[in-house]
Amino acid sequence: MRYILASGSPRRRELMKEISEDFEVTVSDIDERALEEELEKSFAFKDMHEMACQMVRELSKRKALDVFSKLQSADNTVVIGADTTVALSDEILGKPRDRADAVRMLKKESMEHQTVYTGVTLVKEKDGKPVTRAFVEETEVIFKPLTPLQEERIEKYCDTDSPYDKAGAYGIQDESSSLVEGYIGDFSNIVGFPVSRVKRELESFIVEN
Repeated sequence: MRYILASGSPRRRELMKEISEDFEVTVSDIDERALEEELEKSFAFKDMHEMACQMVRELSKRKALDVFSKLQSADNTVVIGADTTVALSDEILGKPRDRADAVRMLKKESMEHQTVYTGVTLVKEKDGKPVTRAFVEETEVIFKPLTPLQEERIEKYCDTDSPYDKAGAYGIQDESSSLVEGYIGDFSNIVGFPVSRVKRELESFIVEN
């Protein structure tokens, strides 16, 4: 089976190696930020967690289908798209726009438990048409309280390059781990690719299709 990961994330590439060492990477051409804004406006509901769940599902699907549509041959091929975001009670946190936005996000996350959502879509060809399977994994993350020490950690972290390509402005696998008290769920989901769930879904998806 040929696997194509529809993501430019180096973290997802590393995690994909736990499923298969033999895979390709093709990055989708869709404008993620513009699509996020479009989807946010289109959703009728205001519950941030429900909205985040639907957004990552739809974004992962669009990424996977975009890459699938460009394949010269889809024989014996599965395209895997993924998208991750963070939801608080009143806001969805994507990638920060700048340093001030990153600091704001991290301070807010230190005052409220958050949920990390990763949507994954699998696409392959069946009877000449694309078939898909999409799912969402969620993990609760608890930051340390917003004390002067935590604020100092946040400021130092935002002086690095790390926060700016990550939903919620942090990567639990890097130096921002010092901001985190704990989590409930799959660690790899916080990184952006729930390995165990992806592996299970891939195996059954291939058998069924």
